[in-house]
Amino acid sequence: MAVTNIALKVYYRTVSFVAVVIFPETSNCIFESGPSRAHPMRTLLNHPAIGLLARLVVGGIFVMYAADKIAAPSDFALSIERYELLPLAAVNLLAIVLPWIELVVGVFLVAGVRVRASAIVAAGLLGVFILAIALAMARGLEINCGCSAHSETVGWGKILEDGMYLLLALRLVVRPDSLWTFDSYARMDAPQAIAG
Repeated sequence: MAVTNIALKVYYRTVSFVAVVIFPETSNCIFESGPSRAHPMRTLLNHPAIGLLARLVVGGIFVMYAADKIAAPSDFALSIERYELLPLAAVNLLAIVLPWIELVVGVFLVAGVRVRASAIVAAGLLGVFILAIALAMARGLEINCGCSAHSETVGWGKILEDGMYLLLALRLVVRPDSLWTFDSYARMDAPQAIAG
């Protein structure tokens, strides 16, 4: 329960900072004190632009990391193998399949196709990545995280980074906005196609 509260506070602070950068006029309602603070903050976090930002950030990261892994599957397989969690046959299969799943999820999020389903898959993958990094740290492994070709060593920095992406993905699971999504444009065109 305490971890959830801390994660929510970090999420609110991060989104608040990003929102103030994007929408400077909202800074008064975000940082005011008193009991009325919750409502403007909730209103801000539910703003469709925050959903768009979350989609672009999480989707963009997934596409970027997937492209690196697809370009060098043997390097990615080696990174997975160094975690010492899976048998070799599963390592090779995962090194081939996982980057394509990440690519599809990332493209779907950026384009706004099945946002909630894509965000659920993204959140699940991020949760697995965080768990794998934590297990590697607990066992004292100083290995490359395998996130991309330019990855860093596993550590608290990667857990925090992936945790922030996880919070953005969970925001999309809870509220999959339709601002600039393929799905919203497809729904607008559907009645015309039927009528025409």
